[in-house]
Amino acid sequence: DIHDLLDHDRKTLPLREDANGGVIVVGLKTVPVSNATDALNVLHTGTMNRTTAATLMNHTSSRSHAVFTKRSMCHIDNQS
Repeated sequence: DIHDLLDHDRKTLPLREDANGGVIVVGLKTVPVSNATDALNVLHTGTMNRTTAATLMNHTSSRSHAVFTKRSMCHIDNQS
């Protein structure tokens, strides 16, 4: 199952194929950040929401994989 680690409801999200043949997760939360500290806080929130449980090999094994995607946008002000 796919879950958004930033969503408190933890509902299952569907995987879809986009027009270019890439795989996307529909319904992921987008969080705007202004600096590295904000981004690290979002990353920390997601990390704390990951599912962990003991396995025979590791007592604190993560039962999930996480993807953190950063998209940068630059605003250029041409009014000089």
